[in-house]
Amino acid sequence: MNDKTIPDISVGQMWAKYWKEFNYSSIYGERVPCQHNYPPRYPQAKSNPQEASAYPNDALGEFRRWFRYDYLVTKFPEYILKKAPMLKGGKDEALKIGTMYSPKKPKVIK
Repeated sequence: MNDKTIPDISVGQMWAKYWKEFNYSSIYGERVPCQHNYPPRYPQAKSNPQEASAYPNDALGEFRRWFRYDYLVTKFPEYILKKAPMLKGGKDEALKIGTMYSPKKPKVIK
């Protein structure tokens, strides 16, 4: 999208909430606090370092499932609509991007 629409914090906050809700630490192990640094070329680098969490590798499959079927479908559309003023195509572009991951409706054959 662009350097002002990076959903990393949104993804991180939603995943952390989901992680706690389903007590995944009891299944996969504890998260580890760490620092994240944006690359110097990103405007967000001015706020480095960021507090983050590293998750156990065994949870990667669950994260990918959650990201694809939960976050992208239910949380990302709201996120990208809030960023519409920062997109070149504004709200129209945000709506198009936000629905890219909606479940496809089956074609009805007549």
